[in-house]
Amino acid sequence: MRIARVTIANFRGILTGTVEFPGSVVLVGDNNAGKSTVFEAIDLVLGPERLSRSSVIDEHDFYAGRYIDASGNPIPISVEVLVIDLNEEQLRHFRDHLEWWDLISASLIDGPPAERTDEDRTAD
Repeated sequence: MRIARVTIANFRGILTGTVEFPGSVVLVGDNNAGKSTVFEAIDLVLGPERLSRSSVIDEHDFYAGRYIDASGNPIPISVEVLVIDLNEEQLRHFRDHLEWWDLISASLIDGPPAERTDEDRTAD
């Protein structure tokens, strides 16, 4: 299993953003550029402690500290982690929740159409 894409909204210093992981990736940048925030967002979704913590996030984890809008409605944090290259056990476990990923266009394949899922350019 490997991460192909992470999409983050309203988390710490990231209002909205998407990071593509086309293979082996190294995040490089100045301090406070968001490198650790990307990894902490991934940990929220995939980390081993995500189910055991009583409060995974607090008010400091919201972008600019804003967790309620002007109307008093909550502003959600959103983190989507797209994983590909699942092993056989993971494929069996997630069988009803799989979508197909086009490696070349870096996009989900609607369907999945049978003629596209057997191509070398797809991953599940």
